[in-house]
Amino acid sequence: MTRSRPGGPLALAVLLALLGGCAARPALLGSGATVPAGRSHLSLGAQLDLGGVPSAPLLQARYGVSRRADVGLTLAGGSGSVSARAALHRWGRLVRGSLLGGAGLGAQHLGETRWAGLGDASLLLGLEAGGLYELWAGPRLLALLDSGGLRLEPAAALGMALGFRRLHVLVELNGALIGSGEGRTTAVWWPAIALRLRL
Repeated sequence: MTRSRPGGPLALAVLLALLGGCAARPALLGSGATVPAGRSHLSLGAQLDLGGVPSAPLLQARYGVSRRADVGLTLAGGSGSVSARAALHRWGRLVRGSLLGGAGLGAQHLGETRWAGLGDASLLLGLEAGGLYELWAGPRLLALLDSGGLRLEPAAALGMALGFRRLHVLVELNGALIGSGEGRTTAVWWPAIALRLRL
């Protein structure tokens, strides 16, 4: 018996992510550890609008390049980015902990021929127990480069994943401090939910 390939669902997910709402600040979709070497994780979901950050579909694919590092592609609405993560330190056996450092670069389509550059750096504390649940939390730094110049926004992410074997449900809360042209700073929050398939 031959296994069916997920080409159709994957193509649909990519189309939905590209045609969805604009997402200059995509959810991180973190995890408790890096993807194992030679394995892939595919996540499909959405981030929700709580005011300040538009709702958008999310698609993320990650591939483990070594025991301590993975690379990924994230599509969120009209934006896309590539990223890399590394386990800077790991400990534990039954409950495994990781200090995860990550960085990403991407672009956002603003309409017609206008684009903006996106950057993201994160440092997460991750926990994983037997492949059943994961927790992660830590700071992020978002960078947006457009015609108005470069803006840096301190941010953070807190998330968890529950599941069994190949399928997990991810829930994550992201937040950022956004400056306005009037010199004021506003805190915005945006949750995200996704299904992650371990391939």
